[in-house]
Amino acid sequence: IGNGTKQHALIAGKTGSGKSTLLHVIISNLALWCSPDQVEFYLVDFKKGVEFRCYAAHRLPHARVVAIESDREFGLSVLERLDEELKRRGELFRKAGVQDLPGYRRTGATLPRTLLLIDEFQEFFVADDRVAQGAALLLDRIVRQGRAFGIHVILGSQTLGGAYSLARATLGQMVVRVALQCNE
Repeated sequence: IGNGTKQHALIAGKTGSGKSTLLHVIISNLALWCSPDQVEFYLVDFKKGVEFRCYAAHRLPHARVVAIESDREFGLSVLERLDEELKRRGELFRKAGVQDLPGYRRTGATLPRTLLLIDEFQEFFVADDRVAQGAALLLDRIVRQGRAFGIHVILGSQTLGGAYSLARATLGQMVVRVALQCNE
């Protein structure tokens, strides 16, 4: 993630296929190899908090947000916070006269890569309501614009279908795809 067009990832697999384990591997390895000045996490857990609770309990220094409540509204507030960060970074880059994170870092400034990980992201779309519409809009903007600003998204889910879902155009931006054991 972060090289060329490989900016965001989609992980799909049925229950018990290893999605959450893979997310833990990504988080723990990045935390071991990178300092909080190099990478920061926004973790959203829509599995009743059972997966990411350990990062809150042990105060992982890389974690800016660990959303362990399965509340869609709180999940939306995390996306809103990342959207604000996207705008802030855009302003920083504009003032520095650069177009991307490597260019910004060449000015001598430090700014960590930001990684948003959402386990069971489809929970945003269980109903066609204000939360689903807001999440779809914000995820699309973060995915489309985040690349230049060092903001990356990893989404995990058991299913990509359903009556309400993330737009195909947004999913199309997720070029790193991991298909674990899936149903047809």
